[in-house]
Amino acid sequence: MSISIIKKSLLLILSLSLISCAAEKSVSPTNVLIDNQLNLLVKSGKSRQQIDHFEIIFDSNESMKDPYRGQQKFDHAKEILIHINETIPDLKMTSALRTFGLNASTGKATTLIYGPVAYSKSGFKENLKKLGYPSGDSLLNVAIDAAYEDMQSALGKKAIIIVSDGKNMDNSTVAKVQRIKNILGDQICIYAIQVGNDSAGEKLLRKMVRLGGCGLYIQSDRLVSSTDVVAFTEKIFLTSQPREVMKPANTYPSQTAEVKKGIILEKNEAKEAVSQQVEFTADSNQYIIGPEDILYINVWREETLSRSVPVRIDGKISLPLIDDVQADGLTPLQLKELLTNQLKTLIDNPTVSVTVMESNSFKVYVLGEVKTPGVRRIRSKTTFLELISMVGGFTEWANQKKILVIKKEKGTEQRFFVNYRRIIDGEESDVEILRNDTVIVQ
Repeated sequence: MSISIIKKSLLLILSLSLISCAAEKSVSPTNVLIDNQLNLLVKSGKSRQQIDHFEIIFDSNESMKDPYRGQQKFDHAKEILIHINETIPDLKMTSALRTFGLNASTGKATTLIYGPVAYSKSGFKENLKKLGYPSGDSLLNVAIDAAYEDMQSALGKKAIIIVSDGKNMDNSTVAKVQRIKNILGDQICIYAIQVGNDSAGEKLLRKMVRLGGCGLYIQSDRLVSSTDVVAFTEKIFLTSQPREVMKPANTYPSQTAEVKKGIILEKNEAKEAVSQQVEFTADSNQYIIGPEDILYINVWREETLSRSVPVRIDGKISLPLIDDVQADGLTPLQLKELLTNQLKTLIDNPTVSVTVMESNSFKVYVLGEVKTPGVRRIRSKTTFLELISMVGGFTEWANQKKILVIKKEKGTEQRFFVNYRRIIDGEESDVEILRNDTVIVQ
């Protein structure tokens, strides 16, 4: 064999080896990412936005230096985020980026890199470059606490996306997730991307996702193609489900002939409600604040005190200077007076307003032979006919003449039957539905 042939063979082997190494190292999707793919779903009406704020919690602890797929876990995870960012559709929402792991320059266990601000691809991409070199312990529990504080001013549904190898963590992290879930309820979803294959880390991350009640766990190995990245991004930010139709407080449709067909909302009203959330103002004298409500507290000329706050599961809200205040059971007007009195000792002539931004505590339960049984959140007191329309009407097997209504108030329970047919025929009065009422259609 000639020397030239041997040289060519060696060059060929070397080239193939380099190509193989490069392929192993790179986690870039194998296909070119089409960043408008999810935008087309939104524009076509097939999907709609389901997240109003998201925060990525990125693992920068010491274990992220470990090798994985031909590079450090840290770099592998960073590339995954770059590709996810490229596929996020153009939506109006806010975002934030936070790391955990000891920051050598600040000495902090968690650092807010970006946000919370209005999301933009370019802004997020630039701030991904600021992710520091991995170091320190894995203090995800501290980062989750901080993320909750970050999203205090964010309205609507929220997502926390954890990117981590899951190593060196304990159950205190799970407890922090449980706390946030107790406060925010179904307004928060937890997603986890695990880098590597640590079995204990996988168990912990999966548990956090389950506690969220919604969300998704996925290993980073499953995010190496454009199809996988787009599918994962879609699950976080979009949904094909119509937005729940809710009418403003104390605004009821007239009971015309449409009611007899089981329809309350006009078609154009329903379309508008699906396409956007209805902002409303609860009656300050009548609406009773409850857990999971979102309030906006405005203190005139005091920007540091004015903010959006959730009513926690214990019925309290937290504000600077005055700490915890009991809000559950009060009307907005009563809470305004309470806050004004407490602030008088701290600032001169405080002017306070309280607005209910989201009414999440006003729940009623509809069970049995209706089209969409389950829990319904309504803005304020409503009527039996309106509630039946909200659940899509009856199934064909429903007994419309004997429907059980259970009312609970101040520890007592009242049960009675209503006749849907007699109500729509005007032979019986419609029934008022209040918070925590249950309707059972047999």
